[in-house]
Amino acid sequence: MRTKSAHNYQSDPMKVRRNILKTREARCLRAAPLIVVLSMILLIGGCGATRNAGLGKTDPAKYQYDEKLKLQLEEIISSQAGTLRLQDPISVEAGADGGLIVLEQSPPRLVTLDSNRQVVREVGGSGMGSAGLGRPRFVRSGFGLTINVADESGQVLVYDSRLRLISSFEPAYEASGYPTGSPSGIAVADFGDTYLADRDIDVVYHFDPGGKFVETIGDADAGAGSLTRPEGLAVAGDGALIVCDTDAQRLVVFDRDGAFLESIGDGELTAPACVALTPDDQSVFVGDRKNGRLDLYSLTGRRLASWDGVELAPGGVRRITDLLVDGMFLYLVDAGNKRILKFRLVPSGD
Repeated sequence: MRTKSAHNYQSDPMKVRRNILKTREARCLRAAPLIVVLSMILLIGGCGATRNAGLGKTDPAKYQYDEKLKLQLEEIISSQAGTLRLQDPISVEAGADGGLIVLEQSPPRLVTLDSNRQVVREVGGSGMGSAGLGRPRFVRSGFGLTINVADESGQVLVYDSRLRLISSFEPAYEASGYPTGSPSGIAVADFGDTYLADRDIDVVYHFDPGGKFVETIGDADAGAGSLTRPEGLAVAGDGALIVCDTDAQRLVVFDRDGAFLESIGDGELTAPACVALTPDDQSVFVGDRKNGRLDLYSLTGRRLASWDGVELAPGGVRRITDLLVDGMFLYLVDAGNKRILKFRLVPSGD
């Protein structure tokens, strides 16, 4: 059911920004997708980013990512590596110039790293003040302009590139007037729409590029698409929404309009917590929070490959809490071992 947002976004600065964007849209229709994304960022903080952005000179989308795909471990990012102090990483996002944005949960901390894995900036952590962080779960970049944290304490926090908190909003209240919720997943589509999972209310909230609430996806009326404590999200180029239906031990795929398409991994997944699309947008990596297993599924539901935690890295992988595909690389947050693993994707035909 589609209803309007309870929040009107009518502060004067927002009016100015909206008018600027409308003028640009009228003049640059061919650039509409970019303008739509920027509009979303300026109005609601840009809750997400394309997760396959680091293409470099080779286009990763030209390869096939199937049962012949191999993962080559290239880097282990942890407190044991040099001077880096990782305490409890739970989520990772691509940063500027080969860097990373790392979110830690206990104590809550947000860190930016350069390409040499040196700390550039950090907020939160012991003795530094929470910077608004409560129970952070996912971090996503807003088109390189904002850094957005889905916090299970009930809100989405928006920071600028210098990690200054600039705004926050409560998706459950924006969508339906609920005073509380638990944002547990976040994704943005190429066309600018933003999706936020809520594991307390068992739904995904859909917002348009202007930050207005569009619809609730996966509620009790969704039939086979009803969700149970959803977490990680991804959006394919055609608008298909992939949801980790964590407690139901499956992935659920919805079309761009929020209609149920299919269920993936029934009887095969244990606690799917995070997903990341392959560069060709045809398959999806799935990270399991309980058994440390990484799976690769086609979007038609076929399991293409599976890697047990013990074969992924020395010491095994204990708890996968986030995945990032950036060009030809896959980053995996091994929260159980307090580290981030970087793999090179070696697809068939490479």
